[in-house]
Amino acid sequence: MRKIFHFFCCMVLFLATSQLSATSFEFENTGSNMTVLVTSGSSMSGDLNVDEVGVFYTDSLGVLKCAGASTYDADGNFQITVWASESDPISLVDLDNGMAAGEALTFLAKSKGGALYDVSASYVGGASPAFAANGMAFVNALSFTLDQSTVVEGCVDSNADNFSAEATYQAYDEHGNLKCDYLSCDDIPDTEGCMYPANYAALRSDFTAAQCESYGGTACIQEVLGCTDSNATNYDSAANTQSNKDNGQSSCEYASCDDIPDETGCLYITSSYRVINDDFTADDCNGTVCRSVEISRVVLTGGSITSEFGGDAEFSAFDEKNGYGDCTDEEAGTESCGSIDWAKVTDADRGDVLQVSYTADAGHAGIVVGPIDGSWDVSGATSLDFDIKVVDMASVSGFQLKLESSGANTGEFAVSAITGSGDWESISIPVSSLSAIDLADVTVPFVFLPNYQTGANLVYQIDNIRFVGTEGTYNAPPAIAGCMDSSASNYNPAAEVDDNSCVTVPDSPVPTDDPSTVLSIFSNSYTNVEGTNFNPNWNQATQVTEGDMLAYSNLNYQGTQFPIQDVSGFGYLNVDYYVENSTKLEFYLISNGPLQKKYDLDTTSNQWNNVQIPLTHFSDVVNLDDIFQFKVVGDGTVYFDNLYF
Repeated sequence: MRKIFHFFCCMVLFLATSQLSATSFEFENTGSNMTVLVTSGSSMSGDLNVDEVGVFYTDSLGVLKCAGASTYDADGNFQITVWASESDPISLVDLDNGMAAGEALTFLAKSKGGALYDVSASYVGGASPAFAANGMAFVNALSFTLDQSTVVEGCVDSNADNFSAEATYQAYDEHGNLKCDYLSCDDIPDTEGCMYPANYAALRSDFTAAQCESYGGTACIQEVLGCTDSNATNYDSAANTQSNKDNGQSSCEYASCDDIPDETGCLYITSSYRVINDDFTADDCNGTVCRSVEISRVVLTGGSITSEFGGDAEFSAFDEKNGYGDCTDEEAGTESCGSIDWAKVTDADRGDVLQVSYTADAGHAGIVVGPIDGSWDVSGATSLDFDIKVVDMASVSGFQLKLESSGANTGEFAVSAITGSGDWESISIPVSSLSAIDLADVTVPFVFLPNYQTGANLVYQIDNIRFVGTEGTYNAPPAIAGCMDSSASNYNPAAEVDDNSCVTVPDSPVPTDDPSTVLSIFSNSYTNVEGTNFNPNWNQATQVTEGDMLAYSNLNYQGTQFPIQDVSGFGYLNVDYYVENSTKLEFYLISNGPLQKKYDLDTTSNQWNNVQIPLTHFSDVVNLDDIFQFKVVGDGTVYFDNLYF
């Protein structure tokens, strides 16, 4: 009896071992299942050379069979659909082809070559669930124990030159490299890897292509097409292979002719590029021809504005101490600048240059070229360049630049390349920095200033202001259109073309305030403040005609600028106005800052309206002892007279 029992036990062990070694991970979809979810971040332990994990059931003959399997993921976050046993639809006999209700879940795993693992599972909540159709189980840990009896080490990759059909378990060398040999990068098992004469390793963050090659390996890297030129605007640091366009030319794009890789090339407005050669000449280029010899449109050279940009008459400055109005050189004009001065000087290296100097108590001030009469089309330029030598940087923290076209400006932007070393520096501003303006219609090509309130004692020399890459085209100003009837209220003596806009507006009211109590900005009845600019360039659309009255047509907004005035001792601001057509009219009083506040005007049309606005209306916002501007915002056509405090 003991011998029989011993024989029986041996047979059971033999059968169990045979079943394990011959285990198949194929399963049958029976239509009813339970989901086993291996949660993201689950703990994985043991030998992890795992390729597939399955859940098994024991059939009526005691054989383990797969009820569902999934590819292994070391990070978890995979699920196994475990199928239930189904019944014959006619006889209702259990077909024994899946899990039985209440049966325990048995996990097994296999390597890529087929070596088997016993697997222990731990579950969220602790208890081990039994199978239940439509149920769910959540696994938070798997432990893998390799069955050594199923292990035959070797290369299990059929793409390798030394693939072993008998191997069930991938072999590794002492460095952790696969003992697989590959003849081609097309055969390796990873996107990028390192092929040694014998063995193989995947590339990773701590093992790079350069390291692979330093150890005598061949680095297999994925081809990444892109622009490989670091001077290009679309340079792709990840690219390892230069990409080309359909025409066979490089895909690289460049912001400036200074950046192109060839001595001569064609740079398009889209920044795309093509080399100029015997097959593609400069005449074929519909963009900018980049040459080693610079082509440019010069704004300033030898200390003077070029005649193309109006000569020195178009050079001026703005100055906070002048109420931000334009100011000219003390030696040349009636206006003086409290913060800034300039003169042509001789530099030992360059000859005549323009030198700009700031006073010890300088306010916010800078130099201005323009607005010129007409405009320049420099849309073919690649950059705006100039040379500067900072003689005394003083306490300047940096410099700002601004350009304007009709109706637009770049705003003041930093020119960070200036070091203030005391030597001549060549500065290049790419046209991409000027995209806010229309380069085909440049009216103010250069406004230059130190950072706000840092200019005291600054001295610099400047030369060779130029648009590089184009000779440009001058746009003559259009003929001035306006009313040419001298008897009309909106007569424009500067008009060259009559636009049929003549209007006869009744005479404006005659004010009765005592002249000794009045500070007048615009009125025929009083002495007006000198130095007032009734049409400063604020990029407005409004057309201004200055005569016996101020006529605003096509109004959107319009400024009036005058020397700083202290009106804190006055009671009101008088405004007479005649509305031809307008649906909105706002009048602003502005002090330095700028600080401003509006007053809404009645838009009753076809009559003179008078309003005396108490200055207390503005005083909660505006500094009445520091007034220097009016602004009108609205629409239509409006006439003003008798603007006084």
